[in-house]
Amino acid sequence: MVWVPSTATGGILLGAALAAAVAVGSWRQRPDPMAIPLAALMVASLAWAIPYAVSLEIGDLGQASMWYRLRYPGAVLLPPAYLIVAIAYAGYEEWLTKRVFAGLAAVPVTTVLLAWAGGVTDLFWVSASFESVGTATVLRPSFGPWYPIQIAYLYLLIAVAFVLLIQTAVRAGRVRKRRVLLFLFGGIVPIAFNVPFRLGLGPVPAVDLTPATAAVSGFIFWVALYRDDLRNLPPVAYQNVPALLGDAVLVFDPADRLIEANDQAKTLFEEIEAGVTATELFGDAPDSLDGTVVSPARGEYELRSSSVTDWRDNRVGTVVVLRDVTELKANEQRLSVANRILRHNLRNELTIILGEVDRLADQADNDEAFERIEAAATRLSRLSEKARHIRSPAVSTDAPVVAVDLSTVAESVLARHRARAPAAELSLEAPEGAFVSVPGREAVETILDNLLENAIEHHDRSQPSVAVTVDPGDPVTLRVADDGPGIPPAEREPLAQGEESQLEHASGLGLWLVRWLVEAADGTLAFEDREPRGTVVTVRLPPAETPEPERSESRAAPVGPRAER
Repeated sequence: MVWVPSTATGGILLGAALAAAVAVGSWRQRPDPMAIPLAALMVASLAWAIPYAVSLEIGDLGQASMWYRLRYPGAVLLPPAYLIVAIAYAGYEEWLTKRVFAGLAAVPVTTVLLAWAGGVTDLFWVSASFESVGTATVLRPSFGPWYPIQIAYLYLLIAVAFVLLIQTAVRAGRVRKRRVLLFLFGGIVPIAFNVPFRLGLGPVPAVDLTPATAAVSGFIFWVALYRDDLRNLPPVAYQNVPALLGDAVLVFDPADRLIEANDQAKTLFEEIEAGVTATELFGDAPDSLDGTVVSPARGEYELRSSSVTDWRDNRVGTVVVLRDVTELKANEQRLSVANRILRHNLRNELTIILGEVDRLADQADNDEAFERIEAAATRLSRLSEKARHIRSPAVSTDAPVVAVDLSTVAESVLARHRARAPAAELSLEAPEGAFVSVPGREAVETILDNLLENAIEHHDRSQPSVAVTVDPGDPVTLRVADDGPGIPPAEREPLAQGEESQLEHASGLGLWLVRWLVEAADGTLAFEDREPRGTVVTVRLPPAETPEPERSESRAAPVGPRAER
């Protein structure tokens, strides 16, 4: 046997060397899930390239035919191997069962058997002859009816692989999308040479350069998989796991630059994009913030960070998970306030009652003492009623909302306070049908009831004056204006900051209930001084559509101690 390599043969063998290098490099990446499929793909390319290169320059027809047929195990297994690589990269490893492997191998195994059964059956290999192309002598086989079947099957596998990769690119984020497209491009390269060869249109029409270009594809795959700063997670798994958790997930490179963010994270930050640093988002590096609570555009979130390492335990990035603890913090605040109320206010009221009871035993005229006991007991009763609302679903930010007519509720609440405090001058200016979106009618009643109670009971005059105004619009505005001494700064500050301290706290539970209920309705609460004296409390609530039976015309009606309607 005389074998003299030509330029075409050298190019194919060069591709074989590249395939061997990629196979070794991929094998070393174990236990990465992509390592073995990529190594197998390169072994198939190698098994195709070497026998085919040898067959090109052998002068003996029998020897050339033997080496040509030795190429078939690699040639027919390369497309199934490429499909397996695509399946693994797309994150569908559960598809790769023994039954699937057997099905993918059925046509290639049949092709190999028929290739060596020439002379016995002409289904695949019929005959062969030499043909000179430039300085190369190549074998020209003649094929039977099985040949187009196996070609169509192999192209079908490649098409399925392309579909999987395209779907993965659509689902992947911007940075990862570029990697998937690189992976897709690597699969197109050998097809771009194989199809022209089948049609006799290649750069060297009689020489198949597909095995050499398949090695180039393998190198492109290896670059896409292992030459990035961040460890390459299968895109489908990467996209689905955070969605199942329901948390915001952000991925940073070793320099703490953002690589990826899931949909939950994008809703928390207004203009989040790849490349922004963790310090710009959180104010510090993720490692130093691990376990702390951060506040993005809205809500409060517990930050957890974890380093991502490669198979050598080298840090290649950081994953940050933000878990919504807004409701948890709100519950902690409510419990803190309730605990302070029970320890301080209830204790004071009970001290008064017990003190007056002791005095009754020594006094003949104890009417005044009984009145003080009754007043203290009444305050305790009201405080207990307010404390009941702490566990009410209406104070939860997750409570379902309904449409409630603020004007109707205001009339009802003012009527109760008019009967309770006949000396107070109360007025109401409201349209007909000012509907708001709140967690139930009781929430609106509690808000207005506590604002009126605060304005009347903490007044320093015998005839308090309170004006309630309802303004429709977006948002709907409720204003409660009194002419009392005003709410002291010590009362306002804790409400504005959302937390109490040992030295600074609001004395009552009523204004806290108002704050919580307004927040649960996605509204706002504000306090202003009124001239010449008094306070204006403004509550803004989201509007709701007016129910069909309700009338939409506006009216304004004063509500006095016994106002006629």
